[in-house]
Amino acid sequence: MLAESVPTYVSLRSDARFQQVYRQGEQKRAGGISIIQLENEARTPEVGFVVGKRVGGAVVRNRAKRRLREAIRRVDLSPHTTYIVIADRSVVTAGFGRLVSWVEQGTKAGTHLSDEGNT
Repeated sequence: MLAESVPTYVSLRSDARFQQVYRQGEQKRAGGISIIQLENEARTPEVGFVVGKRVGGAVVRNRAKRRLREAIRRVDLSPHTTYIVIADRSVVTAGFGRLVSWVEQGTKAGTHLSDEGNT
């Protein structure tokens, strides 16, 4: 019998929901990412990713999103929370361990971060 896997998060896809989190959420910065968090009613965390054209072309942006998705899977996310992860160019070139560290710092509840992890 196969063990059931519990999803670590649900993808945030609704534009209206993105806008709500942008307006009402609390933003934190850790290294090359900014994370906006907002409490919600869902049991499973919701996560949306924003990787703009400043990061690079389509191939580079898709690579950045893949790296962020994997980093998010390795971090304990709070239930009843929606996260939007916004990447800058350094997400593509940063070591994966550093990227996971940024995500971990940015998703901690009650912490306010500066650019200290950017180097």
